[in-house]
Amino acid sequence: MKLKTTLLSALLVFAGIGTAHAQVGVGTNTPDNAAALDITATDKGLLPPRLTAGERDNISNPPAGLTVWCSNCGSNGEMQVYNGTNWTNMTGGTAANYS
Repeated sequence: MKLKTTLLSALLVFAGIGTAHAQVGVGTNTPDNAAALDITATDKGLLPPRLTAGERDNISNPPAGLTVWCSNCGSNGEMQVYNGTNWTNMTGGTAANYS
């Protein structure tokens, strides 16, 4: 009987995992409902992946919205976003060439 109860409990837990919708908060216990990820800090920033242009170009099938710091683009590096067709800078302009 104990085994049946344990198996039933485990089944109910696993059944609920697929239907749960939650936000993740870093630095907060109350993430905003509109955010999948809510990061709160007053003394730190967000550090995106840092790639060279060659490494960035080796990403196969990047999704629109993928964001990276291109460490050897432009004169000092550049934050870039893939728009579904091309890599652009953060303001939507043409991504800088390799330096």
